[in-house]
Amino acid sequence: MRKPLKFMALSISALLVLALLMFIVNQVGQLFTLASAVSPLLGQVVLWGSILLFGALLATPIVAYLRLPKALVPPRNPEKLPAYKQRLAQKLARNPHVQKAGISTQSPEGLTRALNLLKQKADEEIDRTAKAVFLTTAVSQNGKLDALTVLAAHMRLVWRIAHLYHQRPGLKQLAYLYGNVAGTALITPGIEDLDISEQLEPIMQAMARNSAGSALSINSAGQMVIDSLFEGTVNALLTLRIGIVARNYCGLTEPLNRKVLRKNVLAEASARLGGLVMKTSGQVVTGVIKATGRVGVNTVKSGARAVANTA
Repeated sequence: MRKPLKFMALSISALLVLALLMFIVNQVGQLFTLASAVSPLLGQVVLWGSILLFGALLATPIVAYLRLPKALVPPRNPEKLPAYKQRLAQKLARNPHVQKAGISTQSPEGLTRALNLLKQKADEEIDRTAKAVFLTTAVSQNGKLDALTVLAAHMRLVWRIAHLYHQRPGLKQLAYLYGNVAGTALITPGIEDLDISEQLEPIMQAMARNSAGSALSINSAGQMVIDSLFEGTVNALLTLRIGIVARNYCGLTEPLNRKVLRKNVLAEASARLGGLVMKTSGQVVTGVIKATGRVGVNTVKSGARAVANTA
């Protein structure tokens, strides 16, 4: 599945680049025509000056990107792992969170403690973002708006986790991280890897155990609550997966199998999903009940006023 997606992305990128080049050539041609109408020499100067200017502007970001240091990636060769861990320890030694905790990364135990500390802080950020996504999408019920909100939340989450581990990650580090997160977390696993009942169980538990949810009957309000919780739960699960994948890639100390990572991430995200839904579903259920109650009260008041006015 990755190959068709990669081909599609490359095709769209090539189309956009081609369209941009055609636009630039058209504008330069018009500018050359205007300058040539004044003087042929001026036309040649404008033409070559524009070519040199656009060439320099195009080459500058490419050269700057190529000069950036390589992303810190665990090598496949076991003999190079000690050198990688040494570079990782040196980078983590400058991390403000590690420095504040007074952890020395010179020893293997210190490196493990530093990574565990950052993992804990990353988990807090993941839970906070997943909770916000759950509440936002459960209440909104707007497909297009929810898609933009979730996409922005995911990009911001990966950005914050990258800065948590790397302080000021370079462009190559961010490109490596975003690419691997997209390739690992956004690719739908096989049907055999998913258990739909496990994903629906937190919703049913939230409805059954929540005191407000137990007061709802199977009517329009109850259906609204179930739809809201389901929408928020699916988006929260995806957010948890994105965050966990980003955290695992940032804290790598050895090469990781992407297929194994996907299975482990799905298991961890599903395990954490239940607690998140249980903690936050009460706000959604209570909000729907209050809104339903206000609608009922307002309807009765409106009917009473209508009867009084008629009398």
